[in-house]
Amino acid sequence: MEVMPRNGEHLGVTASYATLLAHTPPTLSVAFCDQDDVWFPDKLERGLRALATVPESTPALYCTRQTLTDKNLRPTGLSPELPDTTGFLPAMTQNIATGCTLMLSPAACALLRKAMPAPTFLLHDWWAYLMVSGAGGRILTDNQPSLFYRQHEKNAVGARSQFLHRALAALKRGPTAFMNIFRANTLYLLNRQSLLTPDAVSALRLLRKAQKPGWGGALSRVSLMHRLKQLRRHKKLEQLVFRVWFLLG
Repeated sequence: MEVMPRNGEHLGVTASYATLLAHTPPTLSVAFCDQDDVWFPDKLERGLRALATVPESTPALYCTRQTLTDKNLRPTGLSPELPDTTGFLPAMTQNIATGCTLMLSPAACALLRKAMPAPTFLLHDWWAYLMVSGAGGRILTDNQPSLFYRQHEKNAVGARSQFLHRALAALKRGPTAFMNIFRANTLYLLNRQSLLTPDAVSALRLLRKAQKPGWGGALSRVSLMHRLKQLRRHKKLEQLVFRVWFLLG
């Protein structure tokens, strides 16, 4: 949902979720909810059970696949399969945590409140994924769908179940849009390095150095692709697209 402040202006997706998160009681887990989707009866139970496996002091984020439907809730397919494990560097290359499935532990909520303001250039789910993984938290993926993800012409962000469709959409956007977000993410996170692990901060500094223009930056990016082995997407063809875009800068 979007929060409507008293001046009548919408906050936007990320700022709306951040505003709600800022007012969440500190002892509660949080589930993000889009108004046009339909949760399965066991969604919250499964998420809470998964979050309970993580120590209370460790930020944890849980996310699942979705059953995609048309506007009348007729199933049309499944969202892409999620990896069993992931981490901070994969999170820098792509978002796998779809917001409508996402659940956060109290420690993860506290982390995001410390990281505010939320970025204006990034959706709330990728922001949460980056912060929790960068802080050394746990990312818990579940390949059993937890909801009907309704697709219609008014989706703020839709889903594509087929790799070809997703690849074509990525190629249409081109490297500039992705790398602009990549650079913005790097700066945002470096400005919050006190919340991150030393390894994450070290990687961000290397990435920042490699983003310089010219041959020096290009050579640094080539070197980093070999040095930071985890700086990769989870699917081979998607990884190929990322490598090309990253090397082009």
